[in-house]
Amino acid sequence: MALVASGGDVIQFSVQNAINSDEKHIGVDVFHFSKSCRTFTRTVKKLLPLSLSGSKFEFVCARSLLNSTTGMYQTCLLLRHGQGYVKHASTGEFHVLLLEDYDSLFLLGSFEIQASQTSDIEFYFIDGPAVCWNFQGSVFFARYNSTLEEFTTDSITVDNSMNEQLGVEFNLLWCGLIKNKMIAMGSRSDGKARWTCVNHHQNDIQEIPLVPDVYVPIATCCLVREPLQLTSGCFNSIFDGLDVYLATNRGQLLNFVSGCLKSCWQLPFSDPCRIWTLEVILN
Repeated sequence: MALVASGGDVIQFSVQNAINSDEKHIGVDVFHFSKSCRTFTRTVKKLLPLSLSGSKFEFVCARSLLNSTTGMYQTCLLLRHGQGYVKHASTGEFHVLLLEDYDSLFLLGSFEIQASQTSDIEFYFIDGPAVCWNFQGSVFFARYNSTLEEFTTDSITVDNSMNEQLGVEFNLLWCGLIKNKMIAMGSRSDGKARWTCVNHHQNDIQEIPLVPDVYVPIATCCLVREPLQLTSGCFNSIFDGLDVYLATNRGQLLNFVSGCLKSCWQLPFSDPCRIWTLEVILN
């Protein structure tokens, strides 16, 4: 099951894998907030056919993303083949679908990754649409190429310094677009913890002090926001002035701006990764 907010509605998706036939469907339930009842009411319930070969599919995530081809925000679904389907023993196959309306799904494209146990990998679904993940010391980016009309995959090796040993642990915490450049952020530790930013546009890896070093070992997840208002010429880097919301394993939610702590909140639950971000636009 997956949830996404789009156009003032909350949409719930579910995969309906048929046991005794090749028919597979995506269940779509749309809930709209009623001001009079002060609750969400289901307004749409659909069962859309999934025209993909394979015996079983699993949801990875669903998000409202910017489609660079159309310039519109659309609901995108990321599916992977389940354990019952093996095309190549050492690969995992993924599919990106667009919800064009509540009556149809469109397969935008597919891609494969060189990992048989993809359930252990955390994937980040971002504008483009694009997918980012970390595997064996490298950060991978799968992006939709509108010219080729397919997904292409690139990677950047994080432990590429002459002073580092291969296999340095890298914990990917966020990936997104900053000033139209695809950026992955996380931490790596080889005796000391360091906050690392991977700039896919420049194929570059930098250590940027977006948060003080003391918080890096206890970080569990984060959210990055660009400043709402930018003054021309006041920033030397695309990372300057960023809002970073960092959740820790101590039950804290911290807000940093340009590496300085601005606010701190105590979370009312133990696992910060349970935080869901739903951005709803009300007409």
